[in-house]
Amino acid sequence: MVGALGRVLVAAALASASIAGAGEELPKGWRFPSQAELSDRERAGSPERLARAVGDFNGDGVHDEALLLKSEAFSGEGLWVRLSGSQGTRQWLSLDKINWGPFYPNVSLAMAIEVAPPGIHAYGCFDGVKDCNFGPQEKRPKLKLRDPAIVYYKPESTGSMYFWSRKHNRFMRVWLSD
Repeated sequence: MVGALGRVLVAAALASASIAGAGEELPKGWRFPSQAELSDRERAGSPERLARAVGDFNGDGVHDEALLLKSEAFSGEGLWVRLSGSQGTRQWLSLDKINWGPFYPNVSLAMAIEVAPPGIHAYGCFDGVKDCNFGPQEKRPKLKLRDPAIVYYKPESTGSMYFWSRKHNRFMRVWLSD
């Protein structure tokens, strides 16, 4: 998807004690994916590789952690970020949720995440904007990132990217494909 450069800082192991740190709790109602739910990712080398990404997403000098988690309340998954804050605090932010409904109770992870490095990235449009440009890469608008971002996509697709906006003090989403 993003290539070798985009895999910078992506972790290789997904184990409950190591993801959020020993003793850290996940958001209420969410759990780590089981090995069975990660099984179709074996094509990517490591089943866990595309379910966790680490980088200083908000530019404060402390590494943050993005995780794909499974819901305990409904058949679905979500993209969560454990973001560093002032004075060593951390908070969980939900960036996206997918609910597969009652007809798909045992769905493997549908999405994947990787780290996009700082730099210039072509995109199609911002989330919620109707005027988009999904033409050739060289004609698309460009986004200059000072910090790493989270690329969120279906394997074998392009998807979207979440980046931290210092101006708005929150994650914003841009679409990389239509």
